[in-house]
Amino acid sequence: MSKERRAILVASSAAVILACAKAAVGIATGSMAVLASAADSLLDFFVSLVNLFAIRKAESPATKDYHYGFGKVEGLWALFEGVVVGASGIAIGAVSISRLLEGKGPETLGPSLYVMLFSLAVTGGLVWYLARVAKSTGSLVVAADALHYKTDLLSGGAVLFGVAIMQMTGILSIDAWISLAVSAYIVYSALAIVGEAVSMLMDRSLPEEEVAAIREIIEREISLGNADSYHLFKTRKSGKTRHVEFHLVFYPDILLYDAHEVADRIEWEITRRFEHAEILIHLDPYDDSSVNVARMEKS
Repeated sequence: MSKERRAILVASSAAVILACAKAAVGIATGSMAVLASAADSLLDFFVSLVNLFAIRKAESPATKDYHYGFGKVEGLWALFEGVVVGASGIAIGAVSISRLLEGKGPETLGPSLYVMLFSLAVTGGLVWYLARVAKSTGSLVVAADALHYKTDLLSGGAVLFGVAIMQMTGILSIDAWISLAVSAYIVYSALAIVGEAVSMLMDRSLPEEEVAAIREIIEREISLGNADSYHLFKTRKSGKTRHVEFHLVFYPDILLYDAHEVADRIEWEITRRFEHAEILIHLDPYDDSSVNVARMEKS
């Protein structure tokens, strides 16, 4: 089993345990903030299950109909996750406003403190674990899940703080205000997830620091006199795979073998720097960039 799938299984297991614990306490105490946190944890469970499917599909090899594999499935499901998370945040906010208008508050607070402390401890460990897996694998789905649970950690802290303040002051309306703040943060976090997913699906270029590192590798070969220049440089990301393509310009009298050696060195350096990378280099015997620009303008 891959690191990504193992991470999602751990996340979904933790989510269902937290959802059940918080729901039981929320119903027993009447705390809207704890129930909102329970709803978010239950949502985490379903989203993690969907993410497990997404990662499994994204890891599938290319087929005769899908030559570039299924990496963008991660982007599709991350987009789905962002929309669902955002909708849950809006729903929680609506119930919170209703509670404020009705002047309702929780009946008892003691158990809420204990369940939120337990939730924070579990979620904190989960965020640390998912962030490590996302960094080591480059998986957008695991990164989205880590961000999702990070929002849970922050919102859970807010709920715990609110419950503590209510216990000290007796002002029960704080419960609904905290729940409303949690819903706003959930919607904000959902927009970040959606933004990342759309960037992948729309073939946005790699981050500036990654592009700079790749350009440096190419320009090093040029500075050594092994090539003349390069153009039509493009990058994108599909799942965890970085795609890089460009035209590398040589001199008219260079041997194809020598040009191929230079291209191989560049490919090796890029794949050494970025584990999951596919590089496509078009070897030009002369600079045809003006011809290519004219073709692009015509089309």
